[in-house]
Amino acid sequence: MRDISTVKLPVNYIKKYLYILFSRLVLLLKIFMSKKLKRKIHQNAIKRINYIGYSYPFDLLVFKDIDYKGIALKIPFNSEKCLELTYGKNWKIPNKKYIWHKDAHNLTKA
Repeated sequence: MRDISTVKLPVNYIKKYLYILFSRLVLLLKIFMSKKLKRKIHQNAIKRINYIGYSYPFDLLVFKDIDYKGIALKIPFNSEKCLELTYGKNWKIPNKKYIWHKDAHNLTKA
């Protein structure tokens, strides 16, 4: 007799089960959420998806190859300037309250 704790379901069954469970949970939440909360969630989501991406001057889009832990990567020649454009002059100082869609200096809106 096999021990039930050793039986493993294929990953695709687990994913399907979790998807069904999550979709039912979302449906229940939609039913019981107030219109005000639904509106707030929608507005927050729209703020985050209204961007095409980051924008950099053409002269910064020149890359060099580096080796990082045995992996060949391409990085900008002037990577510090790219970081400064994205995160600001104090990019070396960690900002725990950084919100990418509010604080990035070079986002391009849709």
